Amino acid sequence: MSKLTLPLEAGKKYVRRDGQIATLTKGPSPNFPFATTRPDGVVEALTPTGRWGFGEDNPADLVADYIEPAKTLGHLHAESMRLYAEDAAECAEPWTRWEVCLSGEWEELTVQPSWAPHFKYRRKPRTIRIGEFDVHPDNLIAAREQIEALFKGAA
Repeated sequence: MSKLTLPLEAGKKYVRRDGQIATLTKGPSPNFPFATTRPDGVVEALTPTGRWGFGEDNPADLVADYIEPAKTLGHLHAESMRLYAEDAAECAEPWTRWEVCLSGEWEELTVQPSWAPHFKYRRKPRTIRIGEFDVHPDNLIAAREQIEALFKGAA
């Protein structure tokens, strides 16, 4: 986290002790030259050092300058596109290795992905083929037990 830079400036954003982001406005008096407005509409006056009062720490105290998050350069799905290009170099239908999340559920792609920003894309989880079964490596023990149970039931 950044540090609190003095002197404070009206119109600038700061981080409060409670983690909220506050924009400073002009305060009511020389002792409290700045103010912030809480989401419930209450105005909180601040000292020149960003404190709510002169006593104990308060959630409204300013503790750091607010730094805007860096904007991401490049496409939102750039890393997935790179992996997809690897798959395209290896097979004629790379979408068969991929899934899309349209409404909370992962579904297999049936065509090239559109790379729409409001969808999520991922490679299908890697599985191992054991007979008729595709098994995720993390589930090998459980799969073995299920397969043994199937064969015992068939005997």
